[in-house]
Amino acid sequence: MSMALAANLKRICAERGLSYEGLSKAAGLSRTAVLDIIKGRSGSPRIVTVSKLAHHLGMDPFELLGGTGLGRTERRILDAFGQLSEGEQEMLLAVAEARIAGGQAAEKQAG
Repeated sequence: MSMALAANLKRICAERGLSYEGLSKAAGLSRTAVLDIIKGRSGSPRIVTVSKLAHHLGMDPFELLGGTGLGRTERRILDAFGQLSEGEQEMLLAVAEARIAGGQAAEKQAG
């Protein structure tokens, strides 16, 4: 994931004439965070980081990661998620994971 992200950021910055420092400031990220992604030192960047970069570049986060674009609902979810604090994100993920695990357990019992 981070290799595709780094390659895409390098390409997009070159195509648009953006400096990494300018990108980091515009996206509201530290210069170090962006450089760590570009240089492959960030093994798994946080979704909020990817979301901020993608938003500034006018892209879907999955497109920036090398995947296909998001649909309207997925984009709204990701945008809302990116506006939450880190603690709120962790809480929401825990709820979603518990819901998924509960659904899988129910399917096993029914099967």
